[in-house]
Amino acid sequence: MAAVGSLLAVTDRERRPVPIIALAALILLVIDPLAAAQLSFQLSFLALLGVLAGARAAARLPPGPLRYAGGAVLCSIGAQIATAPLVLTVFGELYPGSVLFAPVLMPAVTVFLAAALGVGAAGQLSWRVPAEGAGAILDLASIILEASISLSAAIPGISL
Repeated sequence: MAAVGSLLAVTDRERRPVPIIALAALILLVIDPLAAAQLSFQLSFLALLGVLAGARAAARLPPGPLRYAGGAVLCSIGAQIATAPLVLTVFGELYPGSVLFAPVLMPAVTVFLAAALGVGAAGQLSWRVPAEGAGAILDLASIILEASISLSAAIPGISL
């Protein structure tokens, strides 16, 4: 999706999210037609469409902290609603309480992924990465993720 969006930006074309998502799915299916049967493919695209719906709802909120915090929650709710039928069918239960932890988890996941990608890219380029600094960032993000997941799992009634 990033490649499709970047290509449209370079060619100065209008970038609309739903067609970009559809094109990305089509490209993946051309490469691997069996991907459509994979749960990860289905959940990823359903969640992404739900996040998009939540972001559109958040855009109507007044600018400022309310839009930021509300946007995180609305995006999480959108993803939950979009994936709920499939999650219920496959796993037999839903986790609506996780909506409350998404605003905490998203920044930690972002930091963790960015640090991991940076370390990986630097390794491929034969750059010396300060291991202590990169390790500290990954450790902190990991601690936040683990604590948030443990806390969310301990809440009674978190799943239906």
